[in-house]
Amino acid sequence: MKFKTLSIARWLMFMALYTVLGSVLGAVSLFIYIMNDRPDLHPWHTVKLDNEYTLDEQKAVSSFEKYLELEDRLFQQLQTEIHSAQSLQASHDLNRYDAGSLADPTSYPRNWNRSFVMEHTQPRGGVLLLHGLSDSPYSLLTLAKTLHEQGYYVLGLRMPGHGTAPSGLVHASWQDMAAAVNLAARYIDQQLDAQLPMHVFGYSMGAAQA
Repeated sequence: MKFKTLSIARWLMFMALYTVLGSVLGAVSLFIYIMNDRPDLHPWHTVKLDNEYTLDEQKAVSSFEKYLELEDRLFQQLQTEIHSAQSLQASHDLNRYDAGSLADPTSYPRNWNRSFVMEHTQPRGGVLLLHGLSDSPYSLLTLAKTLHEQGYYVLGLRMPGHGTAPSGLVHASWQDMAAAVNLAARYIDQQLDAQLPMHVFGYSMGAAQA
């Protein structure tokens, strides 16, 4: 009786072991299948835009005016290496990289994914607006217009790595963004009389940078 009990226990142990092993092998096989069945990456996932501002550019890009000049070259590179490449593929109405699509920011009079300045001849103060991670200055446009109407000199900063392509976030660091914030803040300060206040507003990552 004791021998038979031990045999049954051993059999149950082996069955449990095979069940676990089979489940693991099945899960691994399913994972491999799913990974191999993924669609190919698009240019906006892989292209590195080397005209982006970084901490290493501090000496060469020492003012916000130069930051905007670099941003011009960045968006020209975006147009050449991603938008133009996408034009050879099948088009989609909601793909932001398809020329003329509903989501294409270049099809509108102004691309609000870029840094913008709303000047005021007699400002009551200055405001620097900082967007969140993976967002762009467009998300703060309504607030920027409201503040400008109330008499403020407003600057909406496009953080490095944002407003272009997802691949930009792979290479950008918080130090790059902090350096850009310093440039923008210094620029606003230069536009204001000494007695006027300057406010910095941000949400998400922008709040941390503020």
